[in-house]
Amino acid sequence: MVGLVGGCATGTQPGTHEAAGSSTSSLVITTIGAGRGDNPGSGHTCALDSAGGVWCWGENRFGELGDGTTDDRSTPVRVTGLKEPVSAIAVGGHHTCALTRSGAVKCWGINVRGQLGDGSGSESSAVPVDVTGLQAGVVAISSGAGHVCALTAARAVTCWGMFGGGASDDVMLPVAIQALWSGIRAIAAGTSHTCIITAAGGVRCWGSGDWGQLGDGKTFTKAIPISDRPVDVVGLSSGVQAIAAGDGHTCALTDGGAVNCWGGNLANSTRENSGVPIAVAGLGSGVASIATSYWHTCAVTDAGAVRCWGNNEYGQLGDGTRSHRLTPVQVGRMPGRITAVAAGGYHTCALTSAGGVLCWGSNATGQLGDGTTTDRNRPVDVHFS
Repeated sequence: MVGLVGGCATGTQPGTHEAAGSSTSSLVITTIGAGRGDNPGSGHTCALDSAGGVWCWGENRFGELGDGTTDDRSTPVRVTGLKEPVSAIAVGGHHTCALTRSGAVKCWGINVRGQLGDGSGSESSAVPVDVTGLQAGVVAISSGAGHVCALTAARAVTCWGMFGGGASDDVMLPVAIQALWSGIRAIAAGTSHTCIITAAGGVRCWGSGDWGQLGDGKTFTKAIPISDRPVDVVGLSSGVQAIAAGDGHTCALTDGGAVNCWGGNLANSTRENSGVPIAVAGLGSGVASIATSYWHTCAVTDAGAVRCWGNNEYGQLGDGTRSHRLTPVQVGRMPGRITAVAAGGYHTCALTSAGGVLCWGSNATGQLGDGTTTDRNRPVDVHFS
């Protein structure tokens, strides 16, 4: 099956593609990640190859592509300065992070809220920098819009950036989440909230709960409450295998292959906010992985199809329209089986069983990787050559 690793989508059956600027004749793409730009015209995408190299494309205003420049790219470029192979990537708002095979974390891009975790105070870096104190012992990472969290080999959680520690202020260096010293199976960072899966398969969340995205039964429309300690998600004390945190909503994939979501509307199959998980229509079983972003969500089925729902203003649902959907619709024109999906702010990408990468939605900065800046409401191939 396919799962979410380090906040990105990971496929199990990669294939071969030509790569622009590569010294080798082919690449095997194993993981994809899509960033959450701060407006519909922004966003970037990254991919990890089997040799541990990282490739990015799209917006590069703050150096989030990691190629040493701030030039937008409409086709993939290789991240420079990664001196050892990478095992996972986590793509945030205007920053990107990588987990090396030795368990170290490196980040690049914007740093005004401490997203890079190096404590330097610099506004950005166009090349990877070391995250302070995390040069070994990390097993997973996840990036939100303005913060990053890491899961250690001891199954503890540390975070940095905007509300990184669950506090009401920015955190410039990694801090341990005191209530999560051990026993954590997975993490998912949203725009301004974070969720984890416990050893028992339960879900706990903390951070901003203004739309009900913490899942503790509360919804808010005026004040923005900040929970600085994890709270239990109602009805999900066990049986969860994966989580995905968006902007104002969160989704969980159960051991039985069902999808449950909570939080803001256009993300949970109703027009009402929900402070507790509700079942997504038509996805009561047979789901292999999930991905969320600002206001849309996608799921990969066991059969290798992709179904998406929510906001569709820029074609990010991939069904050939720009109509919002309250229930999942199937993405069109998918060549063969899909093994993973990644949801960006206003675009979506998928990894095929043959190793190809497809993207659709907003493309103003080249985040679809097809060599153009034309929005697409159906999948197009990413051009690695």
